[in-house]
Amino acid sequence: GISAQGMAFAGAGPFILIGVREHGAWTSTTGSSDVMDIRILVLNPSNPTQYLYNGGWEDMEVRTETFEVRGSANVTGTFYRSDYGPIVGMNGGTAVTLHTPFYRNEIAAEQGWQLFQEATNIGEFEAAVELVWPSHNFYWADREGNIGYWHAGRFPVKPAGADPRLPLMGDGTQEWVRVTDPEEMPRSINPEQGWLTNW
Repeated sequence: GISAQGMAFAGAGPFILIGVREHGAWTSTTGSSDVMDIRILVLNPSNPTQYLYNGGWEDMEVRTETFEVRGSANVTGTFYRSDYGPIVGMNGGTAVTLHTPFYRNEIAAEQGWQLFQEATNIGEFEAAVELVWPSHNFYWADREGNIGYWHAGRFPVKPAGADPRLPLMGDGTQEWVRVTDPEEMPRSINPEQGWLTNW
């Protein structure tokens, strides 16, 4: 029952991120809001796959993968994850991890994109946008003359005293206060000026 065409991400399923159907059209640009924190982990000197958290040692998730490379020897790598997210660097007694509200819920964005191509009006499109956790800007225009803009995503509310220019500690002392709800995000539906633009 879906009749739509447009642009999709390779390998992300048949979900149209930017497209058109008989009821309306939609587009997107990447959001650039502060949706990710870098966290510093203090490693256990006697076991570098553990990090300090609330006065005790937490185990990292450790996984070894082997990749087959055509015309070359296989490549093996070991990958680490904290409860905050993937480890992107280790040096001496510390590790760097990335923390996003959508960690282990990345599929939520695709649920929204799937519903974009099913939307028949601006209200249904808005409901789909509210399922998207990563930072994106979305636009809708329809045959009824409605236009809309949403800055989608879930954003961390940082603890008091946290400097937004610096990493947060990953030892339990600088936990997020909460994560924002969709209705807190900027949006504009049928503005008086009659148009919307984004770059």
